[in-house]
Amino acid sequence: MFPDPGKNQQGGGSSGSGGIKRGRKRRRPRSEHGSGRDTLTCSYDHNTASASTTSDDPTHRAISSTASLHVNFRDFATKYSDFAKAWDDLKHRRQGAAAAAATTAATARTTSSSFSTHVDSAFNLALTRATLQSNLGLCLPSLPDGYLCPPIPNRLNYVLWLNTLLRESGDSRYFELSGDCSASLSSLSSCEYKYRYRGLDIGCGASCIYPLLLCTDKFSPGNESTGARNEWRIFATDIDEESVKSAKLNVQANNLDDRIEVALVPRTRRQVSQDPANEAGDKPPIGTVDDDVVGPVQIAMEAFRDRYHYACASDNDTALFDFCMTNPPFYGTEAEATADRMGDGRSRTDMSISEGVYPGGEVGFVRDMIADSVQLTNSITWFTSMLARKTSLVELEKELRGMLGRGAVRTATFVQGKTTRWGIAWTHRRVAARSPATRVVGGLQGFKVGLKRSDGSSAIEEVASRVRSYCQYIESTKGLHLDCTIKNVAVDSPERGGTEICSITERGSVQHPGAFCIDIHLQNVDAVEKEEEDGKEFVHVGLDCFVSSFAGTLASDKVRSGMEGEIQRSNRRWRRILTKGRDETKC
Repeated sequence: MFPDPGKNQQGGGSSGSGGIKRGRKRRRPRSEHGSGRDTLTCSYDHNTASASTTSDDPTHRAISSTASLHVNFRDFATKYSDFAKAWDDLKHRRQGAAAAAATTAATARTTSSSFSTHVDSAFNLALTRATLQSNLGLCLPSLPDGYLCPPIPNRLNYVLWLNTLLRESGDSRYFELSGDCSASLSSLSSCEYKYRYRGLDIGCGASCIYPLLLCTDKFSPGNESTGARNEWRIFATDIDEESVKSAKLNVQANNLDDRIEVALVPRTRRQVSQDPANEAGDKPPIGTVDDDVVGPVQIAMEAFRDRYHYACASDNDTALFDFCMTNPPFYGTEAEATADRMGDGRSRTDMSISEGVYPGGEVGFVRDMIADSVQLTNSITWFTSMLARKTSLVELEKELRGMLGRGAVRTATFVQGKTTRWGIAWTHRRVAARSPATRVVGGLQGFKVGLKRSDGSSAIEEVASRVRSYCQYIESTKGLHLDCTIKNVAVDSPERGGTEICSITERGSVQHPGAFCIDIHLQNVDAVEKEEEDGKEFVHVGLDCFVSSFAGTLASDKVRSGMEGEIQRSNRRWRRILTKGRDETKC
C-alpha cells in the first residue's frame, strides 16, 4: 500500500465557501428535465486545449470543459431517497417562510425567490452524495455534523487543473529534463524520467474528497504510448482526529485502501505558537516532529518518511511526489469564521475550526508552504493550492514570481456558476530557456526590412549583420550584457529563401542564466511572396521573446523598443548617420 495526496493539512479544505449552494448556481430555462431551479449542468474539459491559457498570460489557465457533470434535482429525487427528503424539506421551508411573510409583498417576493436562504447542511450533503454517486460512482457515507461538505464542481476544477500541470512535468519545452528529480517507482536511483503517480494532500478533511476524485478512472492519468492506466497513490494528512477517522471510512467504503493512506499529523509551529491556550513565551510543542520542521508540507513529509522509511531527498535523489495540493483554511481568526455574513446576516457554512481557521488565513498558510518548499525542492515537483480571494492570488503570485521567476509559477481561475475560485502552483525545477510559460505575448512581434543589394551578397546576411551591430550598440548604450548568436536553418525547398535565427540572450551563468532571450527569425520574403518594391529585396524579421523575471521583461523591452528602427535604419540616429555619409560623399 502506498501513500496518497490530499487536500489541506489544517482540515477539510475550507475555502470559506462551504457546500454547494443552489442560490449560487446559474438559473436555466425550463426544459424536459424540469425548471431551471431543478437542473444544473457542470462542464469540464479533460484536454489541455480546453483548459486554455489566457491570451495575455501563458502561465494562467481558465478551467472549462465539454465533458458533462450532470446535476438534475428531479432525477436525483427518483434515484436517491435521502436527496428526495432533503429537497422536499427545503421546499417546505421556502413555502412556510413565504406564507409567514405574505403580509409584506416585497418581503414575500424576496423570501420565496431566494433558494440559498433555505439551503441547510442536510441538503448540501444529500446533493453532494447524489452528485458523486451519479457521475463518478463514489460514495460518501461519513461526514460528521459541523464539518465542511465539499462542493463537487469546484473540487473537480482543481483536479482538472492538476492534470494540466502534470502534463507539463514531462515536457522538455517547459523544463530541463536532464538530471530531473522524477524516476520510476521500481528504481529510486534511476535517472529516467517517469512520473511517480504519487500525490500529497495537505488537510484532506472529513470527506477526503480530493484523493477520492484523483483515484477515479475518469481522472487517473494514462500512459499515452501504451494506453495503460496509471493509478495514483495518495498520502493524505489532517490535524483533526475526527476528520481522519471519517476520511478513512470514506476511503474504505470506496475500496481504495490500497491507494489512499490517511494520516493524523501535528499542528504547525505557527498554529501552536498563536494558540491562546499556550502561555506566552512557551516553546511550541511540535510532538514527534523535529524543531526545525515548522510548516504543513514539512510535517506531512515527515509523517510519510517515518511511515515508509524514506530518507530526506538530496540533490541527486528523485522526487517522492509529483505534487502536493491543499484547500487552505480561509479565515485568520475564530471570531471571523463564526461571525454572521455581512451581506444577508446568514450563518457561515458548517465547518470545524481546523478546517476554517489558520493564523494569517489562506495567505499565511500558503506562505508557510512556500517556506517549506524551499526545504523540499527535490522532494515534490509541484506545490499547489486553491485560493478563495483574488487578492490572495495577486499577493502570492507576486512573491513567488519574484522568488522563482515567471516560468516556475502557474495560476488558474475556477469558475462554476456564480462562484469563482483561484489556484496557484509553483515548482523549483529548472525552467527551459524557451519555455512556453515564459513567452511574451504582445509588443513587437515582427517587421520587414527592405534592402537594395548591388554587391551580390545575401539580404539575410546583411540583416543578420545589422542585428549583431545592434547588440553591440545596445551593450554600449543601455548597460546590458548580451550574447548574439546566429545559426542557419535547413532550407525546406529550393524555392524558399535561406532562413537564419539570431538569438539575443542576456549573458548569465549555468547557475544563474540570463533573464531573457529573443529569437529573431530571418526569412527572405521575395522567395516566398515575390514581393518587390523599387527593386528592393525584403526580409521578414520575426521575434519570439522569452522572459523569466520582471527584470528580464524590462531588459527585453529595451532591446525590442529600438530594434525595428535600428535594423531598418529608419530611426533618427540612422537618418543622421546616412545624411552625414551622403554629404561627405558629395564633398
